[in-house]
Amino acid sequence: MSQCTRTRGLALWLTLLLALALPLASPAAEDEETAAEEQAEEAAPAAKEPAEEEETADTEDEADEAEDEEEFDWDVTHRGFYLIANGSYAFMVNRDDLEHKAEKASNTGPANSNTDDSWGYGGRIGWRVFDRLAIEGQFQMLNSIEVHSHQESNGRDRRSKATFMTAMANAKGYLLTQRIQPYAMAGAGYGYAELRPSGNNRNQRDDGFAAQFGVGSDFYVTDNLGLMTEVAYVLPTDDLEGYDNVALLFGFMLRFYGD
Repeated sequence: MSQCTRTRGLALWLTLLLALALPLASPAAEDEETAAEEQAEEAAPAAKEPAEEEETADTEDEADEAEDEEEFDWDVTHRGFYLIANGSYAFMVNRDDLEHKAEKASNTGPANSNTDDSWGYGGRIGWRVFDRLAIEGQFQMLNSIEVHSHQESNGRDRRSKATFMTAMANAKGYLLTQRIQPYAMAGAGYGYAELRPSGNNRNQRDDGFAAQFGVGSDFYVTDNLGLMTEVAYVLPTDDLEGYDNVALLFGFMLRFYGD
């Protein structure tokens, strides 16, 4: 057999082997590709899970922030009923008239006198008619007005005490209706005063018309509980002259409004 014939036979056998090997290799490659795809699919959910957890956490944080904002937001105040308990400190304005009354009631004659300011207390019951308007009834008491008198002629010191009470109907107009609510107020009603002069002299009682006007602000801690502060000028008339005062009020408010 010639060398050429042998070479051709070898080439033929190699061709047959390659023809048989290719169909066998194709399924194996396909199996490898399928396995790789399955591994990639298995790894994908594992990679997605942390991302989904992060998205869920972000969504929960956004929801919490929205809830906090809703809690902080203040709706327009609704009409309704409220109660106020307050303390006060009053600066007596018309001191000369009150000191003259105390000297006359004590039968001491002219003296060097001075009048102390007074603490007090009071309360209100009101109705918020509209978002920007309320009407209320108010009771206010100044219970520690003192007039000190010194007589130079005999060197004696005397002390007279007085109380001053008012019962008024007020109207309040609100400038804002959010958590902080400034307002202007005006009122009118009845005033009663009792002066207890020094010595064994009889008490002097006076009553008459009184008016007031002022400005203040309500601050709501919750929907139903608030704080109030106010400055008011109280103007009594007739026999009550001498009890004029500028009062600083501070107190708590309980309201019974709707949502």
